[in-house]
Parts: sequence; C-alpha cells; structure tokens
Amino acid sequence: MDGGGGYYVFDRDHLVGHADMDAQHRRMVHLLAAAAQALREGADRSSVQRHFDEYVAYTRFHFGSEERLMLIQGYGRAEQHREHHARLLAQLATLQRDFADEDPDNTLAAAYEWLMAHIERSDKDLGAFLQHNAPG
Repeated sequence: MDGGGGYYVFDRDHLVGHADMDAQHRRMVHLLAAAAQALREGADRSSVQRHFDEYVAYTRFHFGSEERLMLIQGYGRAEQHREHHARLLAQLATLQRDFADEDPDNTLAAAYEWLMAHIERSDKDLGAFLQHNAPG
C-alpha cells in the first residue's frame, strides 16, 4: 500500500446513508489523502505530521458528532459504538505518538484501513438506523 492518492478513496460503497456522516467520512479520507500527497511531494516529516494531526482532530470531532446523533435518536447500540470509538481513538493516539519513529506511509495506510473498517462494521448500521428513524 503506497501513499498514492488512488489508495485513499471514498466512493459510494462507503456511504452510510446519512448526509452529515457521509460528508465527514469523505473529509476524513481527504485529510489522509492530503497527508499522503504531501509525503509523495517530498514534504518534511513535520509537515506530514501536521496533516495527520489535523486528521486526528477531525476524527475526534466526527466521533463526537456521531455520539450526539446516537443520543438524540436513541440508538440501541450507542454504548457499544462509543466503546468502539474509544478503542479507535486509543489506537489513533498511538499512531500519532509514534508518527516520528514509524514509516509515515504505513501509519497513513493503517489509519485509512481502520476508518474503512469502522464505517463497514459500525457506521453503516448506525446510518441505516438513522434513515429508518428519521423524523418526518
């Protein structure tokens, strides 16, 4: 998995059916792709780290947004989903902490893989629930 721009893709297979969540997921992939592009273009490690740090910050925002939606809509698996977020944030914190010592390509690829896995395993169920329980 190289850090090539073609690797970091968000397409219709990744949609969960909730406009805000889909837009946030798309933004997260864009942030990873920007970090990979900076790396490809020879940016120094601290510049790539700043891109990755922005991704981490946005991920925290995104998880908070999802957790508010789950609370407001009475999602039955909210606690399990929040626990999954906590585990992912802990893994992401480790990637962020070790960024300077690890291969940035591998770090970015790992972050992308867990994002895609989270969308597939958890967020698609949440999106379906939100669609089914949408007001109006």
